[in-house]
Amino acid sequence: MTKITYIPPEGDAAEAQWGRYLFNANVPLEVSDRHILAKAATNPHFRVESESEAGAVRAEPAKPEPPKPAKPKPGKKARA
Repeated sequence: MTKITYIPPEGDAAEAQWGRYLFNANVPLEVSDRHILAKAATNPHFRVESESEAGAVRAEPAKPEPPKPAKPKPGKKARA
């Protein structure tokens, strides 16, 4: 079974309602809804843990890459 843990940002409520699930802060909850599992995997305030044959495996959300600096247009000099 897959578990989701709600990790509230500082100052947020200690629980969150998502569909039919009530998440208490920092307490893993078993979830079977695939839509919620997919959404939680990309939400930085939720941690998704799934069981595999080797044991528990955590799937942390991917962190966005920082923006790349803009390339100068042809014929123009880059500012220093």
